[in-house]
Amino acid sequence: MIKTLKDVAREVDRISKMTDDEEAHAAEDNLHVAVLEIVSRMFVDGTDPLMVTEMARTALETLDLPFARWYA
Repeated sequence: MIKTLKDVAREVDRISKMTDDEEAHAAEDNLHVAVLEIVSRMFVDGTDPLMVTEMARTALETLDLPFARWYA
């Protein structure tokens, strides 16, 4: 389960090694959802919104996926 930005980095590395395109695409979708869940939890927990936004932007840009550019 992805709970931190380090987990995000590990998952990006795992996805980058996948050879099945459909499996990789599904894993990317799951990772996007996980990042958004992390951000939502941080807002609920009262973390500074600017910090949360920056962390989400950084995580999504790290993915280097089209969605990351749109969402950030």
